[in-house]
Amino acid sequence: MCTMRVLLCLAVLAICAMGTASTGKFSTCCTQVSSAKPKPGMVIENFIIQNEDLPCVHAVMFITNEGKIICSSPNSRWVKLKIQEIR
Repeated sequence: MCTMRVLLCLAVLAICAMGTASTGKFSTCCTQVSSAKPKPGMVIENFIIQNEDLPCVHAVMFITNEGKIICSSPNSRWVKLKIQEIR
């Protein structure tokens, strides 16, 4: 009887862990973009081009020196220039 309870608890924990892992997929994706330039003083160190995979949208994810992510429109002129500058 005790073994059955332990197995049941382990099964519930495994299911919860799987649910957390699957919902974590979208925690670092852009669901909307902005055409606004970053604030003065922000240092952009790198970028990632994100393809559309709902709820994520097609975007350029700029990563600042503070580890913040800026979701930008890939069609904005400043975004294209910044990508060329970083490359």
